Amino acid sequence: MTEETRQAVPDDRPYEIEAVPDRSDRVIVRFSDICDDTRSNEHEREILRLVEEGSHVACDLRDTKYLTSAWIKWLVRMSMTARQAGKVVGIVGVSEML
Repeated sequence: MTEETRQAVPDDRPYEIEAVPDRSDRVIVRFSDICDDTRSNEHEREILRLVEEGSHVACDLRDTKYLTSAWIKWLVRMSMTARQAGKVVGIVGVSEML
């Protein structure tokens, strides 16, 4: 996906999940510009389910300007869970603000 075709993450969600074309086992999770304490157990379960179902996950933080410590801890835990399952969770496109 090019910079021109990427759209902003909707205001009512802290992230958006995109499938990687021609790769059913890979997804990109694009995080919004602000990831505050709006993260819920629902969000955590949704992305962990992707890992459990066999997806490799790339967390795109290029548009993120604010990320609470709760989100950072959760990303670390998700990465550890993925590693134990033989999957990959990567952090890509970190913005200069982070």
